[in-house]
Amino acid sequence: MAETIHLRGEGGYVHAFDLPLPDAIGDRVSRGEIVRVNKDGSPYVEAPAEKPLTPKEKLQADAAALGLATDGTVADLTARIDTKVAELREQAKELDIDGDKLSAVELQAAIDAALAK
Repeated sequence: MAETIHLRGEGGYVHAFDLPLPDAIGDRVSRGEIVRVNKDGSPYVEAPAEKPLTPKEKLQADAAALGLATDGTVADLTARIDTKVAELREQAKELDIDGDKLSAVELQAAIDAALAK
């Protein structure tokens, strides 16, 4: 299924076009003769691309998901997470949970579910 966009032409009318645009229409868009708009004719604003997380931001997200403090250096965060994961794996063994293939967050959820029974 093709993505549909809306373009406003010289006369102000809004027309729907399926992507990819025909070459002639694409050329007119490139020259600014016609512009992309929303279906209702309001100006189209492209959503900003999501910036990928830095390694530290990923660690902070992991720490937050595990209920850990998110401050400190990368080494601090890594040590904190590694300690928590080791505790979770030990607890999983005691509860007969096979956590070898689970992420730390999934392991935490499995332990919480087992303890809630």
